Amino acid sequence: MIEYGELNDWLRAAAEDAALIVLLEKRAVDFVERETLRHFGATAVFTDVYTGTGTNTLWLRNAPSALTTVKYRQGVGDDWISILTGDDDGWELDGYRVRRNRGYRWDQLEEFQIIYSFGYTANAEPGDIRQVVLDLTKWAYDTRDQTAGLISEQVGPERYTRAQFNRGLSDMPWIGETLARWTWRRAA
Repeated sequence: MIEYGELNDWLRAAAEDAALIVLLEKRAVDFVERETLRHFGATAVFTDVYTGTGTNTLWLRNAPSALTTVKYRQGVGDDWISILTGDDDGWELDGYRVRRNRGYRWDQLEEFQIIYSFGYTANAEPGDIRQVVLDLTKWAYDTRDQTAGLISEQVGPERYTRAQFNRGLSDMPWIGETLARWTWRRAA
């Protein structure tokens, strides 16, 4: 999400820590995406499964740049059946919303598989999310020698250290507030 030059300008880190900074930034992005249930990286294809809302509108996690496939099934293990956009029971895309045609509804007893592409071009991610990633990366870098910020684990002969960003949120309440605003919640 954030290139090394911008990260280093924010962190003012030692040159020998370049690889660590890039790794911490990736972990910060992973944390933000996990907490918000949203994607903030480059454009990719996603397959999401939603339960019907009982209305003619289904809200997606992300505003797709392209929506290619809509399918439904009545139960786990059943075959997926395509819903085509031009059919009487079809759909149309409107921002984050997928609307059913001609009075049809997203049945609450069915699951819907939506395949779409979504993502951001480099440096076009939401500014407040970019700032959260910068702040989390700086916090993890600044606390790398404190047990509060990094968790070391050993699995067999391999030893690794990872940032535990949850512990940093109490020191930076604006981060939790920003993540809460971006957290996906199913709209009815």
